[in-house]
Amino acid sequence: MSIGHFFKTVLLLGGVTLLHSEVATHPFEVESGMVIYEIHGGTQLTPETNLTIKGNAKLRFKDWGEVKLEEESGVVLTTGAIKHKQHVKRFEKHTKDTVITADYENEQLLERKKVESDSTPHNEIASLVKKGQESVAGLLCDVWEGSGVKKCIYKNIVLKLESHILDVSYIKEATKVVLDINTS
Repeated sequence: MSIGHFFKTVLLLGGVTLLHSEVATHPFEVESGMVIYEIHGGTQLTPETNLTIKGNAKLRFKDWGEVKLEEESGVVLTTGAIKHKQHVKRFEKHTKDTVITADYENEQLLERKKVESDSTPHNEIASLVKKGQESVAGLLCDVWEGSGVKKCIYKNIVLKLESHILDVSYIKEATKVVLDINTS
């Protein structure tokens, strides 16, 4: 075997190895599942006025998170000197290529092409620092913290999100997690 033939063989085998070692990345490290969340938070706006946030959310996904449905509904309530009640509702469906959002006010669905940042799992921890682990809904997840934000993530799925901005707290925490479910 000539040296040239040897190098061609090594390059060919190396190229084949690289092709086979390429790992497909998915948004989640679980094939399918459902997560039920409870949302709460608020602040004291003035000595006579309080802001309260209460609600629920649901995440359903399949195909390793390539297809997912996110639903949120709740109430933002101001009590005391100022009284106001606002109902909040959000629905979003992500597929491999598109994001569909419900516009409840205008009673229509809005569809847009998915961009790279919509599906990159590393966006969840960008600019955050790992601070340990915590148990949420019976699962041990990694705690990531940054400026005003704390996330508890299990296999790229956010099980708990805490946000504290301008003294307003927002906490979205999983109460029930069912993984590897039948999605038919």
